[in-house]
Amino acid sequence: MRCEDRGVQCGGYNFARVFVQQNSTIRNLALADIKGYFLSRFVIDTKSPSALVNILVRTVTSSPPHGSLQDLCVQAITASFYGTTQNNNHKLLEGVGAYTKALRKLREALRDPSTCFTTETVITVLCICICENIVAQESSSWLSHYNAMSCLIESRGPDRHRTGIERDILLACQYMIIVNAGTDRRPCFLSEPRWKALLEPLEYQGPSKYPALLYHIADVPGIFHRFDILTTQGLSYSEFVSLRNDTIDALHALHGWRSTLPPYVSSPTRLPPTYTPNTTAALAFHHAVLLKMEEICNRLSIPLTPSAHVPEDGAANTLERIETKRYLTTQIYNLARSSINDMNSFPGALYFILPLYVASEFMDPAWPETTALSEYRDNVIAKSHGFHLGRELKKTVDLF
Repeated sequence: MRCEDRGVQCGGYNFARVFVQQNSTIRNLALADIKGYFLSRFVIDTKSPSALVNILVRTVTSSPPHGSLQDLCVQAITASFYGTTQNNNHKLLEGVGAYTKALRKLREALRDPSTCFTTETVITVLCICICENIVAQESSSWLSHYNAMSCLIESRGPDRHRTGIERDILLACQYMIIVNAGTDRRPCFLSEPRWKALLEPLEYQGPSKYPALLYHIADVPGIFHRFDILTTQGLSYSEFVSLRNDTIDALHALHGWRSTLPPYVSSPTRLPPTYTPNTTAALAFHHAVLLKMEEICNRLSIPLTPSAHVPEDGAANTLERIETKRYLTTQIYNLARSSINDMNSFPGALYFILPLYVASEFMDPAWPETTALSEYRDNVIAKSHGFHLGRELKKTVDLF
């Protein structure tokens, strides 16, 4: 009945979620306690400060009017996170209820020209995107929110995002904007010169390597788009040469970024001491992007990795391709296992959702790592850290 009332197609009963009887003490947890739990588990304990952390702290510690859009957004993200990680069905439903109310108010704000592009509205959309990773109402609803956020940032233009909280908003949204463009297989506006110029400060040379990686990956969705045109409609010779050259340039940029990191020996239990949660999440995303570029490189006779060999006839060795895929997928799995601990929800568990999904796409069902990775997504990403999207993505096709 609830699906009919909402006008959506019912996906049936979700057997992954069960009713848990809660006592009155747990049921009556104050919002302040839920906020404190969220900050200690999701934000403060990360040791990897970032623009997204700055925005979440600013938002969750604020005191907006009761029932306002920002208040509902804070209730949604904190209660749902508590509910999923603590197996507290009452708080999860409370968070989902606040999330639904926040969506209604958000639609009103987006329809009003005076509030559509405000800082508060964009931050709300960002929080809704994160909340969707937690509650995962539908297997693809998160994409619609990522798309809305991308449209808002692009419409606001680069000049509005140069300093202060506005710059934090851009940096916090950068990953989701690129994922959205890559999944839609269309050019990402962050690859345009005016945005590139804004996203190339010296701060990228600091200990956090993620922004520098995203700066380069912003070019990849456009390569996907042009490759699709090549395979469906064909390209002129000059267009083909341009695509091939741009693909080589993108790979060189990715390999150049990788060369700035200390050596990493794949291990499921230990990371090099110089690796932070941000570094491991970035390296996993780097590997995921290489996996998604593998077919393009094979068709264009381009070596995917510096050590790869492409014969003169352009036909890559099948065994070598399989070995490269197994190496990259296993590294993603081991990076997750060695860096995500009980308290590392961000950037660890959240930013590993996509790389783990991509790795599962490229794993052979016969490999023992395939089943192990699937169980890891269910038990660690979805259950321990509460990101149900880690489980629901099994139903999503052709993600980035």
